[in-house]
Amino acid sequence: MIHPDGKRLLATHYCAAHNQPRMALVPSKAPNQVAFDFVDGTNIAPGDMHMRGVVFTFVDADHHEESWTSTGSAAPSVFKFTRKK
Repeated sequence: MIHPDGKRLLATHYCAAHNQPRMALVPSKAPNQVAFDFVDGTNIAPGDMHMRGVVFTFVDADHHEESWTSTGSAAPSVFKFTRKK
């Protein structure tokens, strides 16, 4: 869920692991990307795995990719989406 929080933009991940990491908008590496990095979260105990970042890449008008990183994994999980027409 992407939402405003005062002057910043946050992404909250409502996880199946029953935690809710919040990530704030950060500068992205490319003009077709929107990136968020971990700020804080609820229901996250010290040492718990949780999402720590996401990058949305807009490939074209009909395709986008989401690259999610978590605290327990070195490699991101990448999901590719195609608009259904």
